[in-house]
Amino acid sequence: FSSGVKQSTGNKLSATSIKARIAEIIKADPVRTSLSDTEITRRLQKEGVDIARRTVAKYRQCLNIPSSFQRQRIRRAKRQGIQTKPRTLATDD
Repeated sequence: FSSGVKQSTGNKLSATSIKARIAEIIKADPVRTSLSDTEITRRLQKEGVDIARRTVAKYRQCLNIPSSFQRQRIRRAKRQGIQTKPRTLATDD
């Protein structure tokens, strides 16, 4: 049994390929703004991938990619020359 997501054509994509595509989308993220999970979901759906926002969030977290808010904070801090330490799920409590 392998996990995956269906395309609108009925074909199944592997979770690994979806995660890679999410990473690509985020890497190409505009400099001034960070794409939210909702926007990433919309982009994938335009590509024919039938995926829920919560699945995008889960895959993003599996890739250790911060949320859009956290990515914005990190970028802002880098512009100001402030050293930041990304928060992990274990330290978010």
